[in-house]
Amino acid sequence: MLGRTVIVIVLNVLCGAVSAQVYRCTDGLGAVSYQDTPCGKAQQVVMVGGDKPAPKAGLRKAEKAWLRELQKRSRAKPKPVKRKTANRKSQDKACWNKRQRLDEVRARLRRGYKASQGDALRRKRRAYEDYLFRYCD
Repeated sequence: MLGRTVIVIVLNVLCGAVSAQVYRCTDGLGAVSYQDTPCGKAQQVVMVGGDKPAPKAGLRKAEKAWLRELQKRSRAKPKPVKRKTANRKSQDKACWNKRQRLDEVRARLRRGYKASQGDALRRKRRAYEDYLFRYCD
């Protein structure tokens, strides 16, 4: 029993004393890699388990530019879609037909159906709802 305790204490002391050096290397494209050997003149030593904390990794220039562009797009108002008047009438008729079909499918789902028809009815309902959402006012 005493032998096990001594072994555990010795292993804890040895493991706690080990400190590793990790090198943070950046290539010409800005990609960062971590390795245990020095990487040349562009290197930064990062201590793992040591006194010096690892530096926080930030965004690269290209990533910052991409993020700014994404934020600009999300703030911009969407442009209204202009439809042709000749096409408008046919589109209105198609939307009216889809609404009628959707009402029929919903009524059938409320009324009851065979177990084998349930999936097909739900698929139709979803397809009609998607069509109306995308193409109709």
